[in-house]
Amino acid sequence: ANAGALSATNGTVFIPLGAALDVSGQGIAASAVAVKKLVNVVGTGIGGAGAIVNNVATNQQNALLRVTMAGDTTFGGSSRFDIRGTPGQHGALSTGGANYNLTKSGAFFFSIANVDVDTALSNVDVQGGTLEVNGATTGLGSPGALTIESGATLQLFNMTNTTLPKQIIFAAGSETLTNALGNATITGPMTNNGTLSVSGGTNMTITLNNAISGSGSLVKIGRAHV
Repeated sequence: ANAGALSATNGTVFIPLGAALDVSGQGIAASAVAVKKLVNVVGTGIGGAGAIVNNVATNQQNALLRVTMAGDTTFGGSSRFDIRGTPGQHGALSTGGANYNLTKSGAFFFSIANVDVDTALSNVDVQGGTLEVNGATTGLGSPGALTIESGATLQLFNMTNTTLPKQIIFAAGSETLTNALGNATITGPMTNNGTLSVSGGTNMTITLNNAISGSGSLVKIGRAHV
């Protein structure tokens, strides 16, 4: 495998319905894969396992820079990969202005870091593992809801863009909301239908600045301020 095969910024990689892009980089070192071309993707991939996946044990934190969803899209696999920009060069997650839905399947860790997210992005369904909102990422769209299913985690990390305004639903079961670095504010309304564990590091603050509804319970863990 060649870690730099798609590292040029010109051109587009198209992942049509029924196809998948595996960013694992067979035999490539961790975080060495860097697809800097625009990736245009749609669908659930091969056998519904995800249209973009990482299916080996090596984490690829620099896997993607710019992604355009051409329709509802599933991200899957078994190991971590990110859509990741830098404070000086933001990444992009676009829907072309359409209200498409994003599904994260599987137990892997998926970070959206320093990314300009299309405000039209609609429902985001985290079916397992961890979804991280990192750095200067501009939220997760305005319509729809961010749903954290049973056993899944929403992680906030050094949120320099200040707030997460999207409606959040914690489904029945057991879910986790954690702040891994810095302070974080959630300004969207929350519905908690399960057992929600809220955690963070020492002297970190998680501010829940809207209504919390639902039949679930909230358990504070650790030394963060909530």
